[in-house]
Amino acid sequence: MKPPTPPELEADKALVTAKFDEAQQILETLKADTAELRESQEEQQQKVEEVLESVEKAVSELKESGNRRDASIRSFKADIDSIRELIPKVILHCQQLWF
Repeated sequence: MKPPTPPELEADKALVTAKFDEAQQILETLKADTAELRESQEEQQQKVEEVLESVEKAVSELKESGNRRDASIRSFKADIDSIRELIPKVILHCQQLWF
């Protein structure tokens, strides 16, 4: 076996340098892609948070609306019950006045 000649060493060195350059380029591309993905993920997270906040607000408003409706229904029921109780008394009172 004989040792490599200087031209062979230079060729091998050029090949290794080219491979390192290629690897460096791949790493730079991966770094850029990772940054883009991170930014995209952050944007999606922000959108999800905004939608979630909107949904929570809508649910809260629906609960408040339901509570107001329930209060109105209770008030109407109390008014109707009060009128229902007064009708026999009014009829009795009218009978007493007419007879």
